[in-house]
Amino acid sequence: MTGDIPSKLTSSAALLLATALCGCGRSTAATTSTPPVDPSGYLAPPTLTLAAGLADGSATLAGHAPAGAVVSLHAPDGAAFSDMANPGGDWSINLPPADAPRMFAFGATMAGRDVHGEGAVLVLPSQETPALLVRAGYGAAPIGHEGDDEGGGKAPDDKTPDQKDGALRLTAVDIDGGGGGAVSGYAAPGATVRFLLDGQPVGGGQGDASGRFVLLDLNTRVPFAHGVHRVTVESLGRAVETEVAVAEPDPGAGLFQAGRQGPAWRVDWRLPAGGAQTTLVFDPPLRPGPAPAPSSPPTPSPASAQAATR
Repeated sequence: MTGDIPSKLTSSAALLLATALCGCGRSTAATTSTPPVDPSGYLAPPTLTLAAGLADGSATLAGHAPAGAVVSLHAPDGAAFSDMANPGGDWSINLPPADAPRMFAFGATMAGRDVHGEGAVLVLPSQETPALLVRAGYGAAPIGHEGDDEGGGKAPDDKTPDQKDGALRLTAVDIDGGGGGAVSGYAAPGATVRFLLDGQPVGGGQGDASGRFVLLDLNTRVPFAHGVHRVTVESLGRAVETEVAVAEPDPGAGLFQAGRQGPAWRVDWRLPAGGAQTTLVFDPPLRPGPAPAPSSPPTPSPASAQAATR
């Protein structure tokens, strides 16, 4: 994530992760019709634009794909869920209840061709942050009720006041084994956002059309070394600050391992090309106010520990 990160932590590793997760088999959801095929042979990757979570831990994911493509989510334990994109290119998948984070490979199939979506999908038992796209060597992109700007998802009418006025909030912090890091969350659409680590500016950018931002630590002199660090995001005169305890990513024996770390879910996930990455997801997202106490070491949940041993 920083300028001196090994090349193994690149976006191509995200596709390798998706390939590894997809090794568990294909969904049995069937289609009885033969969709039209693009004569060029190109199959556009699916996008994830909307996510909604319920109190019981179930979730609905939706997005866009070429009409007739079968969009699939594949879990490391072999579970698979799929839906065929309708003539308008919309798809929707309902996931059953769960009390711990889940990771899925994300892709589409049509006429014998397969294509991976961007990164992998991390689904949380949360109503505020039900899903994120996690990418190797980059920050997680939260997918919320407001949808994302790339897929053109239409925002529903049940937005919270925060979502309507673009209130600043910090959703996730990503850390790799080489000291690189990134932050992500929401601000006002188009607003400038600054990222500070231990009081030093390390990155910045703007919220997209939905207000979502993903900012990398671009200052190689201020890395996410092991220990406790103060993470701050600032926008429009407001700031969100928290302390994050950084330790070596540990995905366990499987592809990922998840547990609580203070106010966040900690998910350590393996990169097939080597190494691992930690994604801390604050649930609920952090908003401007007093900084919480440093987070304690993670406590793996039973569900994630079981998945890690498979």
